[in-house]
Amino acid sequence: MFKDVVLAVAAFVGMLVAVSGLSTWNRQLKGSVEYELTRRLLKHTYKLREAIREVRYPLMSYGPADDVEGAAPMDREQKEYQGMVNAYRERWAKVIAARDDLRTEILEGEVVWDDEIHTKFNPLFAMQSELSNEIQLYIEVSDPQIRRDKRDELLDIRGGRRSVMYDMLGHAEDPFSDEMKATIITIESYLKPHLKK
Repeated sequence: MFKDVVLAVAAFVGMLVAVSGLSTWNRQLKGSVEYELTRRLLKHTYKLREAIREVRYPLMSYGPADDVEGAAPMDREQKEYQGMVNAYRERWAKVIAARDDLRTEILEGEVVWDDEIHTKFNPLFAMQSELSNEIQLYIEVSDPQIRRDKRDELLDIRGGRRSVMYDMLGHAEDPFSDEMKATIITIESYLKPHLKK
């Protein structure tokens, strides 16, 4: 009978050790997943920030575009305009790639945590959208083939919106850059505690 009691106690202790081990393993696994996800989210956030900075960099070198085979030949002014459009398209492609990578990671963040993660990143995406609209408007207004009344209409649409197209590079106030920094700090404050788990 004593032997049966000892075996029962040993089995119970073994079960407690196993449950404790599984619980520890589960916490370590969750912590590892959260750590890696946080690291990726921060990396893609910084990549988007840098891509936006590059788009806003005030100096851009580009040459006139070549005529497109099969299309009507362009005059010098149209070639210059198309060169500018191509340069912005190339810069903006990096923003789109960084944004898409970040959105993929945010979806995983929603799975691991909850949908609150979207509220932390929405201001960053809104800023990216604001910049996109500003550049699109600039490109449309700069088109040498646009009618004057259409150009005036587009400029009226722009109205009193803030200018976000160019980074002031520290030479003047730049509310857009300041807002970007504050938004990134909010994201970091939300994510960095997960690096310590």
